[in-house]
Amino acid sequence: MRRQTSLFLATSALFALCPAIAPSILAADLARTANAPASVIWVAPNGVDDTVALQSALHRCSRNRGPCIIRLTRGAFRTAPLVATEFHGAIQGAGMHLTTVSTLTDRVLHLSKAKPFSTRDPTPAEPWAAILTFIEGDVRLSDLTLSAPLGTKTDGWYPVCFGSDPPLVPTLTGAIIASGRKPMNVRVHRVAFEGAADPSDTFVGYTLIQSEVFAGFLLPKGFQDSCLDLVRLQGTFADDETSHSQMAYGPFLVLTDRAVASFTNSNYDVLVDAVQLYDLDRSRVFVANNTARTVFGSGIATIQNGTPTSSPSDRSEFTFRHNRIAVSTASVASITYFDYASDTSPKTLNIRDNEIEMAAGSSYGIGVSGTKNSAVLGHNTIAGAPDQGVGIGVERSSGCKVLLNDFRGLAAATPDIVLSASTSRCLVVASSADTVIDQGSQNRVIYH
Repeated sequence: MRRQTSLFLATSALFALCPAIAPSILAADLARTANAPASVIWVAPNGVDDTVALQSALHRCSRNRGPCIIRLTRGAFRTAPLVATEFHGAIQGAGMHLTTVSTLTDRVLHLSKAKPFSTRDPTPAEPWAAILTFIEGDVRLSDLTLSAPLGTKTDGWYPVCFGSDPPLVPTLTGAIIASGRKPMNVRVHRVAFEGAADPSDTFVGYTLIQSEVFAGFLLPKGFQDSCLDLVRLQGTFADDETSHSQMAYGPFLVLTDRAVASFTNSNYDVLVDAVQLYDLDRSRVFVANNTARTVFGSGIATIQNGTPTSSPSDRSEFTFRHNRIAVSTASVASITYFDYASDTSPKTLNIRDNEIEMAAGSSYGIGVSGTKNSAVLGHNTIAGAPDQGVGIGVERSSGCKVLLNDFRGLAAATPDIVLSASTSRCLVVASSADTVIDQGSQNRVIYH
């Protein structure tokens, strides 16, 4: 039988919301648009450098000058990194791949040299490492492509929480960064995110690390520690009908408090993790109806309490439903939930109705570690190569429910479900006795 790998050891090197969340965000978005007349700003590409025109349009819609709509015509815009503070309005293109906003490739793009970058708020003169950075506000972005083509070069930025001597990172961290000290709203709809493989880049090998970064990256006045004092992000964040290709990771939601986020109906074709959820406190996250293809890593990777913060990340609600995930090489788990802390737990963790194709050498189809009476793993279909690992693995958890999952596509010699010695009072409904390994205490296994 295949040797089991601890979820803790396997993930230490990596960084029940109802389905009504996405419609509720859309309804609120439409209500704002209907009740507030907006001015319209048209921008067309000049064929050389559109930085000034785009930054001017963002400025006219920012700092409570809006709401307004920036309409980008068909064509290819070329720009240096852009920054909008308290943007209120919409940025609309003519359609995905009809309107393209790309980074300039005829020069080295200048980025803020704050060390780390979070110690100084971004400005157009000292921008963060993204094509578009939004600081607070109400943002709706739709019907365009954001691209960092081959040839995109920067003079580097210094990461957060890396210790006293952070490295200078040459790669753009994302096509979009959104951060705020006050609650903000961001909706991204029908947007294509495109990076490019870059053999000259020794950091991730791509021109983009992530597509979108929704993050608590700002610091209060008089901060003492540039990591512990980060202000957690609040607000609503929705990503729908988007595509993500040729980059290391898809969207990254990190360091939130009482945020509501949804990632739905999108396609991810990335190197490592399609959707990353990291250190979320009292937040609600809905990930549904997506197709994810990764080389390694996870389709959905949730890591709690992975960075030092002033308060633990706890009591969030996670729902992952109807996602189709395929990992082409060995990975830890196609869907991962891992909490580093021993005394925290999500409020709910619902992983249901997903289709997972495991690669040879993978450890788990679904791996869960660190829940208390909150995890429900049900009706998932897990298949894989002949020498793949365990279908579902659970550790450091109590009161979990593993119900009616379909493992018919796994090799017969491989256990479907493993409950480690650190589990207790879990309920499992499985097909037969030889498909479950129960090493825990007071777990209940029912066969049907």
